[in-house]
Amino acid sequence: MCDWHGETVYATDGSTIGQNARLRLLPDSNTAVVMLTNGGPRESFHHKVFNEILTDLGTVTIPDPPAPDATLNLDLSRYEGVYERPGTRYELSAEGGKPYLTLVLDPTQAEFLDKPDRIRATVIHAVRFAASTRPGFRAVRAPDPRVPGPPHGCSTPVCR
Repeated sequence: MCDWHGETVYATDGSTIGQNARLRLLPDSNTAVVMLTNGGPRESFHHKVFNEILTDLGTVTIPDPPAPDATLNLDLSRYEGVYERPGTRYELSAEGGKPYLTLVLDPTQAEFLDKPDRIRATVIHAVRFAASTRPGFRAVRAPDPRVPGPPHGCSTPVCR
């Protein structure tokens, strides 16, 4: 469930090697949008296409990511750990006062995608991380320091 400019949006995403699915339900405007793709850039493509469709329908669009709070002074040790669900594993570590995020791919998936099995990310700012083995980047939302307990979005007992 998401809040897009005050409107409740129900969302579900799924993917496997080379295939992605996105579904957004906007009950206030009686709108449903779905996207099924084979490969390609998932995040930027979905964002652009959904916003184009939603604009044409005259309904709310996907909000921009939140701006970083330059005044935050995070205790990085609070966020260190492993965050995973079936098929996805992230390792967050702090070294020299800077956080690093490592995406760990299943070796079979990494070989199929012709990618390394570990991709290390450096911080862009307090809200996003970026990692890349080629031009462009993969963005991942960082934990919200205002949310107590395990970082926001963590849904497995592996969070520590």
